[in-house]
Amino acid sequence: MICHQPGQKVHQRFAELAKVEITKAPSTFKELGNLTRASIAVTLDMTGTKESDRILILGSGSGPSISQIGLVL
Repeated sequence: MICHQPGQKVHQRFAELAKVEITKAPSTFKELGNLTRASIAVTLDMTGTKESDRILILGSGSGPSISQIGLVL
């Protein structure tokens, strides 16, 4: 799972809601802080994904909005 990471609590909550183990949800927030729109792309690049990997991507925005997408590389 790769998600937008405005903070550690949001990252943990996304993992809980998606029922994904936190160990399968890489975090860049601690090292790089809030990267705003770039957090998903940077995290995706840093994970070293490979062909046939399945990835759940989650994002959130201002107000009650959330988006998700599933990818198979």
